[in-house]
Amino acid sequence: YDETFMKIINNKLNKGYGGAIKEGIKKADSKYIITIDADGQHNLTDVSSLLSEIEDRDADMIVGSRKGMNTNFYRKTGKSIIRSLAKFLLPVPIYDINSGIILFLARQAKTSVLTVLIMFIKSLSNQAI
Repeated sequence: YDETFMKIINNKLNKGYGGAIKEGIKKADSKYIITIDADGQHNLTDVSSLLSEIEDRDADMIVGSRKGMNTNFYRKTGKSIIRSLAKFLLPVPIYDINSGIILFLARQAKTSVLTVLIMFIKSLSNQAI
């Protein structure tokens, strides 16, 4: 792998999904951090689109979306419930709260508020819905 493009962090102890995300945020030394699930729902080519969006909008965080993907009735209903809860709890609208791809400014992610928001989103994306 190209060390100028990515950094691999090995935890000596299994810290779980959330612990791995937090450790990655803490050790990041780049302008941006991206978290992407390895389940094949997102392409690495999506990263350039997210990067363009975060720069064009001067945003702190961009959450990818799988809008338009076919899902069954039960999954759609569950996502609708979670999206309604998120609209109530979060200060910004996020269409795909279960998204497995998020790009954010590293300096902002190191503040507790954005880290909590990222962890909330990632915890929901880690659930089977």
